[in-house]
Amino acid sequence: KNSILQSDYIQVDETTLPVINKESHTARKEYLWMVRSVGDHQVFFHYDNGSRSGETAEKLLKPFKGYLQSDGYPGYNVFKDKAEVCLVACLSHIRRSFERALNEHKALAEYALGEIQHLYRIERMADEKEMTDAERKALREKLAVPILNSLEQRMEKTYPTVLPKSETGKAIAYG
Repeated sequence: KNSILQSDYIQVDETTLPVINKESHTARKEYLWMVRSVGDHQVFFHYDNGSRSGETAEKLLKPFKGYLQSDGYPGYNVFKDKAEVCLVACLSHIRRSFERALNEHKALAEYALGEIQHLYRIERMADEKEMTDAERKALREKLAVPILNSLEQRMEKTYPTVLPKSETGKAIAYG
């Protein structure tokens, strides 16, 4: 756990787990946390009496400084104003959000999905060439950063023109 929390890039997710109450003989939906350091693929799991609260996230990840990637669950917002933690969205969740927005704002959703496909191709290229971390970082800086910057600018320009609670608004806000 300490080693993972000392890394500068982690992925965190919480998943449901049925927990049986022996007295009532019923199962309750509770949560198990998973924390993974991306660089060296270490993982630890955490159970806090089934809690999925932001307070649990804050206690669990207290010493961490760096990039924290999650699925956008609001419990991670406890890190929003902490300068030493940068919240990073999950690209596959962003993609799903834009897929849901296809019927609502087809042109924008198709644009976003196309750009995400370009990002996936860059990762596939790095995998196929078995790039080192340094080579992969250089490739991302050269090819992915311009795509991400362009996508961000387009979303910032478009967001004021859509309803925040629409599928398109939610997709843009999530990303």
